Amino acid sequence: MSTSNYKFITALLNDPKLTASDRDRIIQLIGRELENKNKDYVTEDRLKDFVTLDKLKEIMLSASSHTVDEKNDSSNSHGKNDYGSTIHSPREIVDFLKLFSSSSSALKYTTHAWDKTSDGSFAYSSYDDFMKQCEEDFYVKYRDDDKNNRIYKCNQSLYYTIQNFLFRKDYKDNQKGWWIYGKNDIKIGYSYPPNVLKKWMDDNPDKQPGAMPLNVLPKELQPIVNKKVLGNFEEIGLLFKKEIQFRGDDLYNDIKRIFTSTEFEVNGQKLESLQGIEFYTSTRQFKFALLLVKDNILARSSEHNKVEIYAEIHDESNEPEKYVDICIDQLGSFSDKNINDDKLMLKGNIGQIGDIKKKLISLCDFYIESRFKIKGKKAFARIEYLKEADISKEPKITEIESCDGFKYCFRFYL
Repeated sequence: MSTSNYKFITALLNDPKLTASDRDRIIQLIGRELENKNKDYVTEDRLKDFVTLDKLKEIMLSASSHTVDEKNDSSNSHGKNDYGSTIHSPREIVDFLKLFSSSSSALKYTTHAWDKTSDGSFAYSSYDDFMKQCEEDFYVKYRDDDKNNRIYKCNQSLYYTIQNFLFRKDYKDNQKGWWIYGKNDIKIGYSYPPNVLKKWMDDNPDKQPGAMPLNVLPKELQPIVNKKVLGNFEEIGLLFKKEIQFRGDDLYNDIKRIFTSTEFEVNGQKLESLQGIEFYTSTRQFKFALLLVKDNILARSSEHNKVEIYAEIHDESNEPEKYVDICIDQLGSFSDKNINDDKLMLKGNIGQIGDIKKKLISLCDFYIESRFKIKGKKAFARIEYLKEADISKEPKITEIESCDGFKYCFRFYL
């Protein structure tokens, strides 16, 4: 593709007139074409290799037309955010992530030891056989009738984390890997570096992926985590597990670390209710959301420095639905804003609550409780930001009897 075409792509994707949803829609449409042609990963950096200039112009005109329609409808939108085709479906995300523990899916064996058949051989005959099954489970089984990937529609960040771990084949020098906490940057996956795992398995037909020693990699790619050089590919799989599931005391330890502060006091006894809580989600995105919550608490901590963080579990066999509520309550801190305040209603893309919502789409339901001004009087209410599939709807307001402060609640389905 020519340099001028590449410049066109760059200008298109960075056009300030495009809304965020238009930009996401453009990338999704181009990415869909890339997937159909290449049956490979989808990254913005490689779009120029697969999409024609005429196709981009067609998409640009469609997006521009959509933007004009949005502006014409703005008087009736009440300041709603436009999230494009994104939907909120946390149960669907949980069902998908459970495939990484289900013996009926090849995805389980990306993080677990391969089973053996009755004759002692592995369930998969080769690297190619295994990856073909993974592609089927990831790309084909989770598509709509319109061929859109359901996981992509629910949460793009999670989609790319999984896709990069399994199918991504190259990185540019400045690109981060799929595991990017702090200074740790791990790019190693089932397809990167290209053909390394495949060749090792072809050379060792009696072995499974987890047994590959990482010293077969170029030295600059050998991963170091917490000052420890990882030994084999099984340890890469264990890191990936931490991306999609809180296990053991991970949630307790992460929240304890995030909310350690000299500015406010966390009730240690309540915090212990988080110990042993396990559920599937994008752990990285939830931790990003928690950092935003911490910022909000710090802003009012000089007046209200008591915080309770706790879990309420609903997983009894007689309950129609199983879930865990993770609650963060800044005691005595009340909003007292008008319930229709622009920030509370997420109008105009302002305020951190809207940023928290964006991090949690299709991961969990999300609401706050506090005291507000409702029809000129102070009253307690719950505002639900994530519950319905249509995330462009205005938050739902329900008056409640009382609450102890400004409470954030995140409902994760089990």
